[in-house]
Amino acid sequence: MLNVLGNACWDMTFRVEILPRPGETLSARITYGGLGAKGLNQAIAAARAEMDVRLIAAVGLVRDTLRAERIATDTLIDLPGETGR
Repeated sequence: MLNVLGNACWDMTFRVEILPRPGETLSARITYGGLGAKGLNQAIAAARAEMDVRLIAAVGLVRDTLRAERIATDTLIDLPGETGR
């Protein structure tokens, strides 16, 4: 069992036509959301490489998605509210 101690959050990606200049506001054409953070990314990569993985992290609302990635969730600490972004 590989134990990964780290952070788990929800990443947001925004697709824009050009990179904004300092102080400029742009509207995103498309937005994407998905799991992120260094510890969580490492845990997902190891699980996809067929390793048994346990993530040790404080999370908000990502537990079901972690289970779908076959990462043990018995050591997660549930916090009220949303997962970090």
